[in-house]
Amino acid sequence: MQKTIQPICHCEGRRPEAISLLGLLRPASPSARSPRNDVFLILYFIFFASPSSAFQNQLSTTFETGERSVTDSLEDRDLSGNLDFNRYRLRVDGELSKLTEYTLWYERYDKNYQTLDSLDSSSDEWHFGLDHSFLEKALKASLDAGFRQKDYKDSPSSSYDRSNAAIGLQYKDEDLWGINWAGGFINYDYTGSDRDQLKLFAKIGSWVKLFDERLKISPSYKFQKVDDDDASKDRTEQVFTVIPVYKLGLKRLETISGYYSLGQNDTKDYEDEDRDDDLRFSYVKWYLVTRHPVTERLDTSFKYGQVRRDYKNSDNDYRNWGVENKTGYKIFEDKIKKIGFSTVLEHKEADYHLADSLNYVKNVAGAEILYRQKNNWEISPSFRFKTYDYSASPSRNERQYEGRVEFIKELLNDALALNIAYKYVWKDYRDKSDVTLWSVKAGVEWKF
Repeated sequence: MQKTIQPICHCEGRRPEAISLLGLLRPASPSARSPRNDVFLILYFIFFASPSSAFQNQLSTTFETGERSVTDSLEDRDLSGNLDFNRYRLRVDGELSKLTEYTLWYERYDKNYQTLDSLDSSSDEWHFGLDHSFLEKALKASLDAGFRQKDYKDSPSSSYDRSNAAIGLQYKDEDLWGINWAGGFINYDYTGSDRDQLKLFAKIGSWVKLFDERLKISPSYKFQKVDDDDASKDRTEQVFTVIPVYKLGLKRLETISGYYSLGQNDTKDYEDEDRDDDLRFSYVKWYLVTRHPVTERLDTSFKYGQVRRDYKNSDNDYRNWGVENKTGYKIFEDKIKKIGFSTVLEHKEADYHLADSLNYVKNVAGAEILYRQKNNWEISPSFRFKTYDYSASPSRNERQYEGRVEFIKELLNDALALNIAYKYVWKDYRDKSDVTLWSVKAGVEWKF
């Protein structure tokens, strides 16, 4: 079994409250909502309300707890500090019929910042998705809906309820070309202030294969209209993206792929970053990746990219460029076991032209070993060493030592998988006390 237990979304949690029996199907009042109610409701739908037992379904649940840095996945490294977190996820995917697929998930996310109390938050999020195919699966219609309740303990004026819904259509002509469209809304209802916001959006995309299907190009365009309680903040936002992939089929150069995107967004809805501030920005992001099969056992890839971000309400504008190399080596594989080894090397330089003290150079070196007994268990220890050097502010220089080990146990002929991972980070600073962080993630995945 592959490692498919993944984070479901970037979202947060809400504190549990009293449970009512009616709340299992419909909360008697907003104060009667509870994460436990939502878990019961999802399980009821799966096992009693759904006729899908004759088809393939998958239930997964994960729980994470520990400490992490605010800047783990952010370029804005001035958002310094650490946080304690608890994160629980429950997700089910399956079939209602041979033409209809569904997705249900629930997540609770609690954050406690060690130095930024105003950002302490908890939230609950629910999501439902439904896809139905027509015309021998050439046409697909989709429905997605969700709801999030997010509370800021020390900043109640920032608490909000978010509801969203979207419908979409996809059509493909065999495996040569396709087109898709989606439209919907995202509504923010702030419970402690007059900051309500409504986003209406439409997105169109397509893909086409050319030159005997060696070249695939996937462009898309998104238009979004934002209506704010403060009319002066009303605006439109646009995003254009194109993803090309070219299969050369050469002995030492198999594929060249790329990504280019430009437009406007805000940190509140930016799925690539797990953060709690609300900043508007425009951006340009692109990269190229080449993949090189050196031998049957050895495979390597190189990536080069650049990012530019300009904020509307912050001075943290930045530009960066970076290069990355990933290499995998298959030491041994047969019908019973697999042993592999992989490495990663990265160099990145970031320039904050409005705040030179934030400029940094990042270097990363890491390695991972995989040992797998097929249809039984696997273990994968890994280690990474990172450096951050600030030329204009050497006192910020940082060295990171990160170790992680993950264990997966498969049961019942690959129908059930248990997963547990432990991560430890030691941050060595030049002019301040060292910091250690840890986290544990455990999960279960069941196919039925």
